[in-house]
Amino acid sequence: MTYQHIHEGVHSASALMGIPLKRTDAEPKTDHVKQFVALARSIPGKPFRVFDDWCEIMFCAIAAITAQTPERAAELMSQQEQASGKYTQEDIRIMEDMLGVAQVAIMDGGRDFLGEACGLLGALDGGVGQFFTPFEVSKMIVSMTAPDISAIVRDQGNFRGADPAAGSGGLLVALADHCEAVGVDLRDVFVEGVELVPSTYHMLFVQLSLRGVPARAVCGNTLTQEVREYAYTPAGVRFVNKHGIMNAATNMR
Repeated sequence: MTYQHIHEGVHSASALMGIPLKRTDAEPKTDHVKQFVALARSIPGKPFRVFDDWCEIMFCAIAAITAQTPERAAELMSQQEQASGKYTQEDIRIMEDMLGVAQVAIMDGGRDFLGEACGLLGALDGGVGQFFTPFEVSKMIVSMTAPDISAIVRDQGNFRGADPAAGSGGLLVALADHCEAVGVDLRDVFVEGVELVPSTYHMLFVQLSLRGVPARAVCGNTLTQEVREYAYTPAGVRFVNKHGIMNAATNMR
């Protein structure tokens, strides 16, 4: 199935259910994605491995800032050094350029940027049926299921949501877009995303961080309730400091 068919199908289903969706271009945005992918491919090595390492390096750099203890911050910096140690200074400079491209593309929402890049770089395992939900579908799901978030924030002071199988965070980005569209300040929203695969967990955390979403990303198994590790986005730390509440999915601070 092509993106064009998915795109038209989502709009047809939305029309039948009376869900207003703003029509966008038939093809996904590719400007920054192509630039990001070209930079990743310019680094020696298998592109999907470069992408995974980039996600881990950026995860460690951001998560070390929001770490809850100095010991955890030190662990993350050590992990970052190990992940980046296989690359030259020129490679790291290119990775910094990749971060700049990603930040510009992600900060205003409207797409699952890292999910798109992941697919183009061959980092998805099609053999086990791994894929990311098209962003148009994520928007439709949010439109169908989201409560009156502005009313909840007005009555309770904040809104909390969770995605038990978050992947790259596309659904949570769509939720953040929806909150802003209905006039809700993201500083009054907190989400939790749980992801089983460590490399995708890194992607999830980086994308939510760059989008400015107050969040806790969890590497774990929703079905067994196993939590291997977690990290708060910078906006998530500010939310917890302001509201001092437990998170949505696990009732843990």
